[in-house]
Amino acid sequence: MLGELPEPKIMNQDEKIERARKRLNEIKGKVVHASQVPEAVEYLKDLMIPPGLYAHPSLEYWQDKEVKGKYPALIGKVISPHGKPVSFHCTYIENGQKAPVGIPRKMLTPVMTLKGAAIRLFPQEPEIGIAEGIETAIAAHLIHKIPVWSAMSDNGLHDFIPPAGVESVVVFGDNDASFAGQAAAYVLAKKLVLSGIKARVEIPENIGDWRDMWVRSHA
Repeated sequence: MLGELPEPKIMNQDEKIERARKRLNEIKGKVVHASQVPEAVEYLKDLMIPPGLYAHPSLEYWQDKEVKGKYPALIGKVISPHGKPVSFHCTYIENGQKAPVGIPRKMLTPVMTLKGAAIRLFPQEPEIGIAEGIETAIAAHLIHKIPVWSAMSDNGLHDFIPPAGVESVVVFGDNDASFAGQAAAYVLAKKLVLSGIKARVEIPENIGDWRDMWVRSHA
């Protein structure tokens, strides 16, 4: 009854990378510093907006291969250890909170491996910090007064590779009831020390992350 159906097109890896690059470039054209998007300013009003954080005023939210709406979004530029742009990390927001969508934080399809990459929220110095989430990294910066980058997740944390020129890394792990954040932090610290880079681990006293600690101390 249906007759001849066309064979489904299967993209090869080069085609996938080219499609990902095209979408990133389209989004890049409308990305501005986060301080220029009022919704981003409102979302981060209890913290600060670092120099390396960006935003999109109205970014499409895709789910099940359909656009379900448009929302302002924080945009973290994901950079490889060699300084190459890899992807965008998007946090969809609305009315000063995460947007009411299924997955408010999304990583766009990368154009190369995410392994070792980070969102460089502050300029590089000989000593940097690394944390999981963007908000957590900003809070750790406010508390400890050093540039802190975001590895985006506990998996990203233990895979992080500092770029050339970094001599010391403070690993700001989450205090998770499951110990996932602490484990990732110590895995990274061990790897760094074995590679000849100074490292120490800082964990919040109470269950939660560094943003939780910052909010509690400024309640």
